[in-house]
Amino acid sequence: MYKFGWGFVLSIILLVNATGAVPTSKVMNGIQQRFEEIKDYQATLTQVNVDAIGQKTVYYGEVYFKKPQKIRVVYFDSSRTKPQQISITDGKFIWMYTSELNQVTKQKFDPKALPLPLLVLGGASRIDEGFRDKNYIKPIERVKVNGVKALSIIVKPKNKNPDYKEQTLWVDQDTYLPVKAEVADTQGNLSTITFKDSACDSGLDDSLFVMNKKKGVHWVDMTQ
Repeated sequence: MYKFGWGFVLSIILLVNATGAVPTSKVMNGIQQRFEEIKDYQATLTQVNVDAIGQKTVYYGEVYFKKPQKIRVVYFDSSRTKPQQISITDGKFIWMYTSELNQVTKQKFDPKALPLPLLVLGGASRIDEGFRDKNYIKPIERVKVNGVKALSIIVKPKNKNPDYKEQTLWVDQDTYLPVKAEVADTQGNLSTITFKDSACDSGLDDSLFVMNKKKGVHWVDMTQ
């Protein structure tokens, strides 16, 4: 299983205590408004991939967003110090560095490959994109995620999607910032990511969203 959309995956590490449903429209409008206000966002993440036979893999990393549509995701090795994978997109192309291959690949960026929370944070979609039909909404619940009071939202694709069966987003009920997201794909794999140490509008530099060429690193351009 790949990492985050180019590898976005995890499993559940949380305490969930449901205490009642919340009006869907109020929450959806609140989340959309909050995400639209954010100019940039950063957080550390813990990602756990669970495949169809129950094998679990844990990753640690960092994620950065800057509008319009700039996204940077870094995964570290087991020491949590050396980058193992770096993915950067400017909304048109995506560059992915892998230390194992010592290689950078450049491809055209397909927003549909990303989970809904990332598209919304990056300004490439609306949070209600998957909610235009009542058949694709499940009741929003109040829950706890690692001690944070949160609201859970489940998105099902309107049409048959080869990449995922269901996506779930947990947001802080006070700030509407994401605290966790989960993707269940059609192959039986479960992917979840937990966000911590988040910060908004800190003035992230554009250089964070540039894949610089380094001596000895092989580049493959798949856009030509």
